[in-house]
Amino acid sequence: MKRALVSIISTQTLPNVLFIKQMGVRHYDRHYFITTRQMERQGCSHNIVRATGIDPSSVHKVEVDHDDLTFIQSTLENLSFDYTVIDVHLTGGTKIMAIAVYEYFKSRYPDRCRFFYIPHSTPIILSLHSDTEEVIHLTARVNLYEYLQAYGIRIYMQGDKDELDRQDYYNEARAFLDYIYLEKSIPKKILQASRITYKKTDKSYYQGKWFEIFCARFVRDHFNLRDDQYAYQVRLTRDPDHPPTHYTEYDLLYVRDNKLYVGECKFFSNKLHFQKSRILKEWYKLGSLKLSMGLNATPFILTANFTSANTLKDIKNALPLFHIRDYADIEVVWSIPNFKEFLDKL
Repeated sequence: MKRALVSIISTQTLPNVLFIKQMGVRHYDRHYFITTRQMERQGCSHNIVRATGIDPSSVHKVEVDHDDLTFIQSTLENLSFDYTVIDVHLTGGTKIMAIAVYEYFKSRYPDRCRFFYIPHSTPIILSLHSDTEEVIHLTARVNLYEYLQAYGIRIYMQGDKDELDRQDYYNEARAFLDYIYLEKSIPKKILQASRITYKKTDKSYYQGKWFEIFCARFVRDHFNLRDDQYAYQVRLTRDPDHPPTHYTEYDLLYVRDNKLYVGECKFFSNKLHFQKSRILKEWYKLGSLKLSMGLNATPFILTANFTSANTLKDIKNALPLFHIRDYADIEVVWSIPNFKEFLDKL
């Protein structure tokens, strides 16, 4: 039995990756990618192949005009689909592309075609080839590296995960949080390291790395994440060169249930209260995530500082404008139950 999969390609490549993984990387003899010149310039087909591991020689790219229904169908007419089963995945592309592909295969191969669609942010696949919809549970999962590969992104550098298991680091971080929360003051060791005259190699650790390590360990342990599901102190790039010319830094990344979570873990070592104006670059960086890393990207901000009432109001008003899910200061992070609840609700 020969099988073919027809996939409509767009910048939102994760649904294509998940569907292929769900059905099986070697399930199909041939893959037809209905794509556009713009999608190919952005490397979307290439990213899907890399993230899934399918044989590149099994892929046939079909370039069409994204808003010309007649052209799309005439292009398909020139192809031969001599397969026992033709699965058509309709999630990607424009509405015109989906309509054109659906109408063509439904009229030409009604007895051999099955149609599928993955609704956004739901763990299901809708099977549309019968008179009634059939719901299939989406069991396929991607790890962090596969998720990023789907969008043409790779991890150039990341923090040493062995540091997360150092009990002395964790104990000191808990002591710092206790002191800040209970004493309403910055620990002396941190203040000393913030001075210009402080030249020891642990300066960056006391200025904020301790908080990043604490958050990464807390998230890892709370969700019981595998090594391939998270990274911290990350540099991401689309640049194929090594080292890359351009990269973007993030404090914490992890994947759960095919969703990417991106956290900025900020601590002002010389100020007790959080200052939004000091991380304007991070706000814009997080605000663009859904464009660069897919609709399932969920950004959030953590801080070991307090937040004044006026600043908190300002932040809460700004979150939806920047598509940032939530913000938590030391009032949340200090309390283990509150921190866990915050993470669960993201």
